[in-house]
Order: sequence, then C-alpha cells, then structure tokens
Amino acid sequence: MTELRKKMIRAMELRDLSRNSQRSYLNAVSGLTKYYMQPPDKVTKQMIEDYLLYLKQDKGNALTSVGSVITGLKFFYHYVVGDEQLSPSCTFAKTPRKLPTVLSPEEIFSVIDATDNQHIPQTFDREVQIDLDAQPREVSRHVGTKGLSHFFLLGFDAGVSPGHQLGQPEA
Repeated sequence: MTELRKKMIRAMELRDLSRNSQRSYLNAVSGLTKYYMQPPDKVTKQMIEDYLLYLKQDKGNALTSVGSVITGLKFFYHYVVGDEQLSPSCTFAKTPRKLPTVLSPEEIFSVIDATDNQHIPQTFDREVQIDLDAQPREVSRHVGTKGLSHFFLLGFDAGVSPGHQLGQPEA
C-alpha cells in the first residue's frame, strides 16, 4: 500500500466517512492513477479535467458516477495532498425534475365519469365533498390492479384534507 493511500484512508477515517464513501473515493483516485499510470499527486489540473471528460464522453459514465469521482478527487487533493489548486472545480448540471400534471376538479370528474363505474365501490361516490372553487395543489394518479385509475389529492387549498381519495360530489 502506497504512502498516499495510507494517508487518504487515515484522513477518511478521521472524518468518519462511511465504508461506501471510502471505497468510492479510493476508486476515484485509483482510476485516475491507472488512467495516467503515474502517482495522483504528479497529475496536473488539465489532466484531471481530461480524465473527467473521458469518463463522461468516451466511457459513457452517468453524471452521478462522474460526480462521485469529482467528490473523491476533491477530497484527495484537499485533505491528502493539501493542494486545492489541483482539486477539480467542475460540476455537472442536474437534469431538471419533471413535475406531475395537475388536474382541476372538473377534469378529475370527467376522467372518473369516463371509467366503467361498475367496478367502483358505491361508497366511492360519497367519500369526499369537494369545493369546486378551491384550487388543487397536486393530484396523484394511481392505476389499480384491474386497470382502474384512482386519483388522490396530495394537497388542496380548501374543502378537502390531503390524502383523501377523490369521488364525485353528491347530487
């Protein structure tokens, strides 16, 4: 075991990193070492950036995997080598999360009315009274075992408590 590896393991144990984090950080540094076939403390910042691009573009690693390598290398150059100039300063932008479609109460009722109501329990129609003037914040759609769609309110401004199953208002 090299002196740098021992020093890195010691630094990680002093900071109480989990075994998985330690393994990931060591793999990041050893990957860089194997790629250039020289000690990681002899690698330039340009070489580190080229290695990260190689992982992302040529090897096709996911951004989260490359992000783990960046974190491991930052730890190594900050706490082990003590040269933050070599620490990778790049980050990759995350893909924005796709938000769920929010339906109005009228749209929900039209979907419920379009289903085959024979399979819906009779109590379903009376489970919730909905104030049609209230604005829904989020509605979740769940397809049941028989292919039936069930809609659940995850939040509502007025008239209903979150988590209630939607039904038609009483006539």
